Amino acid sequence: MGEKNSLKEYASIFDEWEALKIKEKVTEPEIETDAYYLFHRAVFKIFETTKIRPVFDATAREGNNPSLNDCLLKGPILIKLIPDILDRFRMYSIGYRLTLKMLSYK
Repeated sequence: MGEKNSLKEYASIFDEWEALKIKEKVTEPEIETDAYYLFHRAVFKIFETTKIRPVFDATAREGNNPSLNDCLLKGPILIKLIPDILDRFRMYSIGYRLTLKMLSYK
């Protein structure tokens, strides 16, 4: 996979997100306002159906400013619920699975 093709494919992901109103471009006047811009990088997986995807780093800090993770409300630890959820799932002969990919695009 060439570097130019990879960059085009990576940019096309953000173009798709813009068309779906998941993201929006920041105008020059907006850049000067107080805001947090999330750092991202490309991750390549050659043998997957989605060969390139953005990964965001909410732990990154710029200067003395807090990271996005530092600013978010800490919630309960939900990992403890997984065994109970799996046990309930196994109680029935038929299980359903839902992908949330298109659910939030409205």
